[in-house]
Amino acid sequence: MVISPTRHSSYGVRKAMNEDNISKAVEAICHQGCTSVSDIIDALENGITVEQTTHLSCDELIALLKELKAIMAIYEKRN
Repeated sequence: MVISPTRHSSYGVRKAMNEDNISKAVEAICHQGCTSVSDIIDALENGITVEQTTHLSCDELIALLKELKAIMAIYEKRN
């Protein structure tokens, strides 16, 4: 997993992790459907910032990525 701080807007700024920010991002991303979620996971793993994550700190971004992967693992297990 590569999350590039040079491509992330909060580089150099340490913010407290906000669970509400993460939950809202998960909801917005999942609302787009499984294909989009998979594409966003790939983008984040490659250090590419996506629109729905620009407001997140680096720690929140890592937590978001873990949450999206967990959701997709459950979804893929069911299908």
